[in-house]
Amino acid sequence: MTQVPDGPGAADSSGHGASSVPAAGRPDVLSVVAASVPHTSSVVAAASVAEESAAPGAETGAIAHTGTAALIVNDAGHYLLHLRDHIPGICDPGAWSLIGGGREGEETAKETVDREIHEEIGLVLPGLRPLGLIRLTDGGGAVAGRIQLFLGRWNGDAHALPLTEGVMCHWFPASLTGRLRLSPIAVEAFRLHRRGA
Repeated sequence: MTQVPDGPGAADSSGHGASSVPAAGRPDVLSVVAASVPHTSSVVAAASVAEESAAPGAETGAIAHTGTAALIVNDAGHYLLHLRDHIPGICDPGAWSLIGGGREGEETAKETVDREIHEEIGLVLPGLRPLGLIRLTDGGGAVAGRIQLFLGRWNGDAHALPLTEGVMCHWFPASLTGRLRLSPIAVEAFRLHRRGA
């Protein structure tokens, strides 16, 4: 995943060790709290980019997304995960994560995720569909960024992918994901997928 700068107006997929709790007054929203990051993130289940940007409290003229991530599943129901480099200063160093990254210029969410998948693992995945939206908020609750999640299907050899960053890709059954050091975005993507979003 290409790193997205920290700070107001920027997206970050948070550090590891996050926990999910229901957001106050919103049973359909889960908050991801990461102790090492100055903002929290919440997942808006099954929300489209348009719905989120038009939601009450959304800033006027705010961009709909600052980054994307793709949950790629094979016919056996296994998740394709990407082991991030263990380098200080990048998003989720040393964690298993999803393929994705930050928006460039005026890209749509679909253009961003298509570019990131091709750049990082050399694939073109037709049929990607929106899965949900992660809203990143600062300590005061203001929206600092949005990560649009997509769901895709592919049945190839993860170890044969031509990686341009990170250590490796690997298929994992859902039953093993709880034993891995995962990025918070991956954790929330699995939750949305299991809920049938």
